[in-house]
Amino acid sequence: MIDTINLKKQTIYLKINLYKLLSLYIENNLEVMMLFAVRYRNIGLKIAYYRKKKGYTQAKLAEQIGMSAAYLGQIERGNRGNSFSLETLYQIADALEIDAELLMKDEM
Repeated sequence: MIDTINLKKQTIYLKINLYKLLSLYIENNLEVMMLFAVRYRNIGLKIAYYRKKKGYTQAKLAEQIGMSAAYLGQIERGNRGNSFSLETLYQIADALEIDAELLMKDEM
């Protein structure tokens, strides 16, 4: 005969532990996502800085590298925490005649 009370207790125990694990996973992923969002924002700010220093508008820089000014604007604003390719980063750096490393460093 199956002990239904113990089975229910074990089920509740497993659900609680699963909830705790999921909460930790979500919390850790949010921290990582926020960290990347900050990094993308800093890269975007640096792109805007060097673009303006060069005297380029977003439209002019975007045209040089074959992307829309709207997408370049998204990148400069941090791209809502979404990634963009290294190829794009290098294209931007080349058009601005700077080393891509300047865009990725933590300091300005």
